[in-house]
Amino acid sequence: MSYSGASMSWTIVFNALLCLPTAFLYAMLSSAMPRSGADYVWVSRSVHPALGFMSNWNFVIWMLYFLGVYATLIATWGISPLLRVISGLTGSASFLSAADYFVKPAGVFLIGASLIILSGLIFIFGRGLTTFMRVQKWGFVFYFVGAILLPIIVLLILSLIHI
Repeated sequence: MSYSGASMSWTIVFNALLCLPTAFLYAMLSSAMPRSGADYVWVSRSVHPALGFMSNWNFVIWMLYFLGVYATLIATWGISPLLRVISGLTGSASFLSAADYFVKPAGVFLIGASLIILSGLIFIFGRGLTTFMRVQKWGFVFYFVGAILLPIIVLLILSLIHI
């Protein structure tokens, strides 16, 4: 144990006391400026717009950083051990090779990309049907253009290779 003699109960109480001022500040700002944004709006209106931008930009950068951390944790401590247990229960070597894949950089990248796509879908679906239909329309346009251009590009590359 890293911290022998530490009390989890007192640690939770102490951390909760440290978080109370921030929670109180958020409660006061959300009641003072209802139906407005969050950190950016509060900081830009109460201190300065530049500081509001810097505060929100800092939050975005940290969230991008933690997306990589979460992808690594989910892949190496979540999916890979789960697949190893399934492999042990079923005796299947394919689950074991999949578990090995998710601890490699390509597997972690796949999990990170999946988290980004899932977050984007949650954002799109949370914005309402109008936003969803707009995304669907442009997604169809992108698919249609790609479906036309991809065979043309493949044929051009193949014709250049055989020359």
